[in-house]
Amino acid sequence: MAGRAVPNRLLVWLWLWVMMLAATITQLPRRVSKRRAAAHAGIDPRKLEEFIKEVGLPVYRAGPKTFRIDLDELDAAMRSYGSEAV
Repeated sequence: MAGRAVPNRLLVWLWLWVMMLAATITQLPRRVSKRRAAAHAGIDPRKLEEFIKEVGLPVYRAGPKTFRIDLDELDAAMRSYGSEAV
């Protein structure tokens, strides 16, 4: 009987680890390129640049020349600005 308790504990630990990992993955920020963010908002990428400057929306650096925009922050900014995101 003692030999069977270890695998059961291992399975419980593994299940808990997977559930914690799944919860972490769902909470990751949805950061996308300027083009995808503009498509999400239903506006032209150049208009998105103007909106970012006007509202002061944070833009995140993902590489030397690559920037990302958080879709949740974009939606919140558009709601507060009076526009509705797609």
